[in-house]
Amino acid sequence: MKRFLLRTILFLLPLALLLVGGEVVLRLQPNAAKAKDNAMRLTGNLIDTLILGSSHAYYGLCPEIFGRNAYNAAQVSQTLKYDEFILNHYALPRLRTVVLTMSDFSFYEELEGTPTWYYAARYRMYMGCDYHSLASAYAWEVAAFPVFTKKLLAPVPSPQRAVEPAWTGT
Repeated sequence: MKRFLLRTILFLLPLALLLVGGEVVLRLQPNAAKAKDNAMRLTGNLIDTLILGSSHAYYGLCPEIFGRNAYNAAQVSQTLKYDEFILNHYALPRLRTVVLTMSDFSFYEELEGTPTWYYAARYRMYMGCDYHSLASAYAWEVAAFPVFTKKLLAPVPSPQRAVEPAWTGT
């Protein structure tokens, strides 16, 4: 029995090391969720206009239009549930205006249980959202294996472009 356990452990060890190594590499990559969390924590006390919503707001609304202290916290596939999380999670003492974009899918779409479920993971991993357990797939980059392999095989983005926050203030 001891021999079987030892062989099983030795067999599984390379796989475990590969998964842990992959997780570490992916977590070290710059991404929009890290940049957003960092900007909201560092400059949240200056933000007076916050833009929330899905990709329509992310790509379609330029914070400069709304003034110096506007920040676009929208994200691709961001649902109302995560808009509410962002609004309540960060300290925004000067916040006066919230721009919330709505589409027909805003009222019924959820990330969980869809082919793009892994988008919800960024809120757990990089922003501290506790909607999902740390033991769930939402706590691990490698849980979404197709995305995991795509990220590993993708060229490394330039640091300026990858972490450039949509912040217009000083």
